[in-house]
Amino acid sequence: MSKSSDVSTEEVQVIPMQIQQLDSRLQQIGRTVESIAESTLGVATKYFDSKAESDRIKIQKDDEQHKRETELKDRTHKRSVYILFLIVGVVFFLVLMAMYKEQYDLVKTILTSSFALAGGAGLASILKSSDK
Repeated sequence: MSKSSDVSTEEVQVIPMQIQQLDSRLQQIGRTVESIAESTLGVATKYFDSKAESDRIKIQKDDEQHKRETELKDRTHKRSVYILFLIVGVVFFLVLMAMYKEQYDLVKTILTSSFALAGGAGLASILKSSDK
């Protein structure tokens, strides 16, 4: 019995040492996990910040592109309206001058030709939309 009592006394002395070793290992594992969690959080934060910045830049570029396209369409529309008014004014002036000179056949020819051109490719190409 004395032999078994010696063994149990040695085991009792070894157990606190093993507990301290396990405790130190667990603390080291805890510090490692905490360090990994902090670095992962930092990386995730940087990723989301850069993604938000790139999304903001993309939206800003899309807005600028839309603004340029709208301005181009406005300028094209204004130019088409100016050309149309110019053509109508010229035709009106020619008809007025022909009527003043009492050239009614010429008025008929001017109006017929103007309507034919307007109904054909001339007016269609001026007012054609550039949407694709």
